[in-house]
Amino acid sequence: MKKISFRVKHAAISVAISIAVLVGLVLINMLAGEIDLDFDMTRRDMYTLTEESRELLDGLEEEVTLYYLSKTGQENITVIELLKQYDSYNNVSLLTIDPDRNPALISRYTEESGEGEDQKSIATGSVIVVSEGRSRVVPNIDLYNISYTEQGGINVYGFKAEQSISAAIQYTSTGEQVVVYQLLGHNEYTFDDFNYTETLEKSNFTLKTLNMTTAAAIPEDADIVAVLSPSWDYSKNEVDKIQEFLERGGSLYAAFDLTQDPLDNLAAFLVSWNIDIMRGIIMEQDTNRLIPEFGGAPVVFAPAYEEEEIAKPLIENNQSMIIASSMGFVETEIRKRNIEFIPILSSTDKSWFRIDLNTSSQNRVITDKSGPIYASVGAAEKSMETGFQEGAKILILGSAQSFTPLSEIGSLKANFDFTLSALGWLAGSEKAINIQSRSLYQFPMQMSSANAYVYAGIVVIFIPFAIILTGLIIYLRRKRL
Repeated sequence: MKKISFRVKHAAISVAISIAVLVGLVLINMLAGEIDLDFDMTRRDMYTLTEESRELLDGLEEEVTLYYLSKTGQENITVIELLKQYDSYNNVSLLTIDPDRNPALISRYTEESGEGEDQKSIATGSVIVVSEGRSRVVPNIDLYNISYTEQGGINVYGFKAEQSISAAIQYTSTGEQVVVYQLLGHNEYTFDDFNYTETLEKSNFTLKTLNMTTAAAIPEDADIVAVLSPSWDYSKNEVDKIQEFLERGGSLYAAFDLTQDPLDNLAAFLVSWNIDIMRGIIMEQDTNRLIPEFGGAPVVFAPAYEEEEIAKPLIENNQSMIIASSMGFVETEIRKRNIEFIPILSSTDKSWFRIDLNTSSQNRVITDKSGPIYASVGAAEKSMETGFQEGAKILILGSAQSFTPLSEIGSLKANFDFTLSALGWLAGSEKAINIQSRSLYQFPMQMSSANAYVYAGIVVIFIPFAIILTGLIIYLRRKRL
């Protein structure tokens, strides 16, 4: 019997391996077609629901229907993939509706949701959320964060579909909204001055106003009261009304600006919550925190985030707030044990606190206090038995003017998202769903010149040389067979 040569054996093995690989690929492809597997590979999990939405959907007791207005085959891939995540839950159904073929259905829900009777007022790409007895239209423009250029063009910089749709599901399924009373009577701001009203209302916050000068008490339906930059102090009687509201389990959102006269009664009230107001201005010197549009002025800076629960969405989206001319806060030396002091925003250790406001120098002087300084703090009642937060909460900021549209930049998404997150924290997860939009900003890759030379050498020299060397070795070995 003739012995088979090594060359023939090698060729046969190579053919067998090639056939096996091809068969394996065909089987894998067929199996992949039968199994519905999806993986969200986007950097910011664009198609994955947050924990807040999952908890909301798991707890649904009523059926919810999502009508997505789009012609078949023309669906927005980003929106439809997110809607499929909602559709995967038992109590949620997704239907894609051609708006041209279903004008009566669209008209009915526009009228019921208060969005107008003309179905043309709902653009293609919008979502109608319907539950028993309630409905809400989520216009396509509310699925994104947009800004306008000076030439009138549109800049899309964020994807907030989950924020809008989950808020609509929460409203239509429960009817619950967080009632926020904005206190007046001392020349305060309102959220309307910040251009926040419309978006907060679409996030299930009902905004009302209350004149503290004439009000006998804060109404029973209030969940949160907001004090936004009073120009003069509250009376002792007015402060007592706020304290009585907090004793009922309410929450306080307050933002101050430096006033000519100190706010003694409000300051004394905050001391009872372990918070001391520092009269003066935070001055930042860390160049990585200063804002070029303001000429690197030390009074305008991007604060560091101290409290993870409130700041988490901003951190995940690489968003930087801007704080201007902020007062500071510190924990009192004598503290109530049942109140937890919570740092939220702060300057860096390169900063200082300007106490003597008659000094115009942008350099540090002897009377300045060393940083870091807190620009925002919170306080929460806690159980002495468990240590968990239970009862009233307050959140204080040292610069209300930072939330008005800034002259050089306009309204800041990060500042609004912080406000939304802060109000959600004050209301509690059972009443408010706190979901931030995903940033669509693509950060450019930053590389030093040394790294650039290294990577260029790898791509241009090392990899081609390795391929040539490997080929040469294979050629010489086969030549000797």
